[in-house]
Amino acid sequence: MKWFKHFTNNSTQNQELARILSKFGVEGYGRYFLLVENLVGATEDLGNVPSTTYSVNNWASILHCKPKKVGSFLEYLANVQLIKLQCFENEFVPLFC
Repeated sequence: MKWFKHFTNNSTQNQELARILSKFGVEGYGRYFLLVENLVGATEDLGNVPSTTYSVNNWASILHCKPKKVGSFLEYLANVQLIKLQCFENEFVPLFC
């Protein structure tokens, strides 16, 4: 099992995460941490930038949402600079900034 350090007051001290909470509610906040857990968990060497390539349908399953929401959610995270996002046809590759 891998673990990663993160602040315990993210929802109040981190403006970007507070915006996610405001825009998407607790559901979006949870989705963000599902994304973080998936990216960190899939990375062998934590010295590298965590990233994972999945199809839209796989991301929808991981993030517990409909495929249409995946794109808008990941694009929002990229716009507030929490992730960088690469898109290839039916695949998304989120990377931490």
